[in-house]
Amino acid sequence: MNGVNVAKKQPTKLAAMESLWETTTKAPVYLFALPDEENERNKIEIGTISGLLSLLVFHNTDAEVKGLKAFPREERPPVMITSFAFKGMVGLGFYFVLVTIIGWFKRNRLADSPNFLKLMLLSIPLPYIAVELGWVLAELGRQP
Repeated sequence: MNGVNVAKKQPTKLAAMESLWETTTKAPVYLFALPDEENERNKIEIGTISGLLSLLVFHNTDAEVKGLKAFPREERPPVMITSFAFKGMVGLGFYFVLVTIIGWFKRNRLADSPNFLKLMLLSIPLPYIAVELGWVLAELGRQP
């Protein structure tokens, strides 16, 4: 639902979050992309899932999603920071779900899982980092 809202009200932020340069149908999601703002392209694109961005924001894999080149340079947010903040926040969200599921299965034998307990101890600052990444995304993504 949030993706639909961002696509309607802040399409430049959406394009920056996903490092999408060209307006395209079947817009992909990249699991990792290294944006090159100077040349208006991605240097590296790993894990391309074609049509997923169109599906997430318009509920149709054939929907057109505006790329960054459709907007004047002065109206674009800083793409690398915006993209990494978004990917980091989402990645941490998946990590939290994963360790919660693992913890649920280990709930009756946590004393026998010292490595899991150490992992949980080391994970204490991660929700704070995820929140800060969200604020970075919210504030930097709303350019100009």
